[in-house]
Amino acid sequence: MNPVFLNSDLGESEPPARTRSMMGVIDLANIACGGHAGSIATMRFAITEAAKCGVKIGAHPGLPDREGFGRSVEQVSVETLECLVISQISALATVAKSEAAKLHHVKLHGALYHAAESNPLLAATYLTVIAQYFPRLRVIARIGGEVEKIAPALGVPILREAFADRGYDAMGNLIPRGQSGALLRSVAEVKRQVAWLRSSGVPGLGQPDTICIHGDTADAIVMARAARAVLRKP
Repeated sequence: MNPVFLNSDLGESEPPARTRSMMGVIDLANIACGGHAGSIATMRFAITEAAKCGVKIGAHPGLPDREGFGRSVEQVSVETLECLVISQISALATVAKSEAAKLHHVKLHGALYHAAESNPLLAATYLTVIAQYFPRLRVIARIGGEVEKIAPALGVPILREAFADRGYDAMGNLIPRGQSGALLRSVAEVKRQVAWLRSSGVPGLGQPDTICIHGDTADAIVMARAARAVLRKP
């Protein structure tokens, strides 16, 4: 069985103590870089805490929608996607360089993530930007989404992602936020989900390379520790 990495979205205005604690549990940190959340100070803090724990860091670009936390549904144009991705990855890369750190990956956030994963044109635009301007970065992509389908043709390495704290329907699709079962709120639910993803994978899509625990929930660290315990089982 291949190893499955634990990732988390951080630097999203969560308490600094949570950022620090999560770094001690996860493998990959997706750091908000000025779109839906994040500032130079929070980027620098997350980068330095990740370095202490040997956690690989990546950019987490989102829509400039702080009130809606980057999750408000809106149309995303090719031009907007290009500018958001380039500017936000560049911002984090600049801060990382000042701390003698390098980016490992990129993962879109919220509505931007879902737009690229459901629209072949946006997926191709996103991957073309990464291939042209950030060729050393891996892309964390939703398992079974458009990004995964297109990435091989563009030579962009990906990590197939599933979620420990989000519900799936019988077809392997994420249940939309706001609907019953969309969010898993208990440690027991998260442990069952991670065990299921590790053993069986998402229906019809197989085992993910990485599993996400969202860092913006109050119980994120408890859930992350529970997920890590399941992933470490032989």
